[in-house]
Amino acid sequence: MRKLPKFTLGTGLAFVLASCAGGLKEKEAQDIKTQLADLQRSFVDLNLRMDNLDSRVEIVSQRTVEVDKRLQTVEQDKQKPLEITKIVPSTTDLPKPASSASPSPEPRKILTNETITKMDPISLYNDAFGKFQKGKLDDAERGFKEFLELYPAHENADNAMYWQGEVKYARGQFQDALQMFNRVIEQYPKGNKVPDALVKIGYCHLRLGETDQAGSSFKRVIEEHPFSFAANQAQRKLEELK
Repeated sequence: MRKLPKFTLGTGLAFVLASCAGGLKEKEAQDIKTQLADLQRSFVDLNLRMDNLDSRVEIVSQRTVEVDKRLQTVEQDKQKPLEITKIVPSTTDLPKPASSASPSPEPRKILTNETITKMDPISLYNDAFGKFQKGKLDDAERGFKEFLELYPAHENADNAMYWQGEVKYARGQFQDALQMFNRVIEQYPKGNKVPDALVKIGYCHLRLGETDQAGSSFKRVIEEHPFSFAANQAQRKLEELK
């Protein structure tokens, strides 16, 4: 790589300045020598800077060469033909020839308790809840009961117990429903169904003609869970009781 030119103070210029200095007064000669020394230091500093600039230019040039090599490698890789591996299907994957006799239809699978037991907890819970929504109260109650027997510590266990109470409430079994909703609060005091269970306890008391107990339950919901949807329901029922 071509180096940048260096700046030097020629010997001729130095000789002329030295000769002139001989015919001048001593002080003027000393001033000229001082200026000459400053000028020489300036040239030295300038040459050092030029050397530093040369080094930087050299580094940039080397990096440029490396980048060019990488680009050439990428272009060569692009021009290479793609290697395609031919996949030969296994004979076991080939479709079987159709027989002359039409196959008999498979028997329809019936969902039994044994089948439900093999479900994962979420599927079992959703299956029971879906039956409750369809009004199949007996099937829903069995599903929720089985869920609690298999997964008593599951995060949906309090929900399953709550919906068992709803099943009993829908049947008009208000005393049994009241006991089930109380169990939700006792066994799962930190569960998300506690506010709803308290409201339903109030509803059960109303159905049983126990107005005072119903009002106490509604007030408890508002005091302990003021920002819940159940608290809004309880507030409406309290206003109706006035």
